Amino acid sequence: AAAAASAGLVEALPQQQQSAGSHTPKQRGGRRGRKPKAVSITDEDSPSAHVRDDSPSLLDKRSRNKAAAEKYRKKKREEREAQVARLQELEYENAQLRNRVTQLERELSIYQSQPQQQQQQQ
Repeated sequence: AAAAASAGLVEALPQQQQSAGSHTPKQRGGRRGRKPKAVSITDEDSPSAHVRDDSPSLLDKRSRNKAAAEKYRKKKREEREAQVARLQELEYENAQLRNRVTQLERELSIYQSQPQQQQQQQ
């Protein structure tokens, strides 16, 4: 039955795709919808290809970027910790509320059974 269903799918495909012999699904993930970055080609033997730019402005920029990244990571870590703490509070509160519901259901069943007992005694 599965082979018949897949054969029906192959028949439904346009002739252009069938001519390849097998249908390959599109890749998922990665860089869908983005243009590839332009690659510059340089001569590896040129002296400028091996020079590292350690200018003061670049070092300052790297330093600021590093500090900003650390600040961002710290903020995210604190947010995660706050979420975990809130989750624990909510789970505790939820457990208390479930216990209260169970207690009230017991009381309700007791009160509901009392009139029945009184009617049976009469």
